[in-house]
Amino acid sequence: MRRSDSACRSVTVCGVLAALMLAGCTSASVDQSSPSGGSSSPITVGSDPAADVYDSDLAVSLRGRSSIGTRARWFKSVGDALPSKRNRAEYGDSGTDAVIVGKVVGAEAGFAFIDNYDPGPGDLASTRVEFAANAADWRTIHVRVEITETLHGSVDGLGEVLVGLSIPGSVDGAQAIADAAVLGHVVAFLDRGSPVFAYDQSLFAVVGDGGLIATVERGSGRYRFPFLDPLLASPLSDDAALTARLTR
Repeated sequence: MRRSDSACRSVTVCGVLAALMLAGCTSASVDQSSPSGGSSSPITVGSDPAADVYDSDLAVSLRGRSSIGTRARWFKSVGDALPSKRNRAEYGDSGTDAVIVGKVVGAEAGFAFIDNYDPGPGDLASTRVEFAANAADWRTIHVRVEITETLHGSVDGLGEVLVGLSIPGSVDGAQAIADAAVLGHVVAFLDRGSPVFAYDQSLFAVVGDGGLIATVERGSGRYRFPFLDPLLASPLSDDAALTARLTR
């Protein structure tokens, strides 16, 4: 009889522990509503993900299209990438309008595009199609960032922004959305008015063809640019002033 009571208590304790563990896993959820322009559902992240995105399909594809050899000009320091008239004059379309710190809380499909390689007079450079189109040359995804602080520039007082990223058509779109959704805490250098996202004026682009968004380690303030070629990331890394701001 004692042995039976002990077994029952053991089963009860295990059941309670299992229930608690299950409850703890429900902080991340998937929103099944239809996204704008695509067939994939937005992924909403409610926890602070610890996944290392550096080796994700999204990061590998974005790093692969950027290299020091393809850049006529590149930032020599974080200071060069901050919003200013001097930097805008120096770097033109690569200039920054705002630098924000925040947390990625979701990602969703944008659109897909087929390039027109021989456009005639009045023809568009690319044709917009559904996100899942197999013939797509490139796609866009939208990353929702809840702003903690605006370090430089302005986002018009917004508490949350939609940030656009473009990816090659060969990259699995659904996987790219999943990779973007777990970026966690970030510092992002944003540009408003990119022609890549002309279909939605509320979208911000990431400076450096999507490269200048860094994941941030909470507490230490250390940051890393997973979407940048290491040679491009090097002059922007370990900036003492930026690290100090991110530590607060």
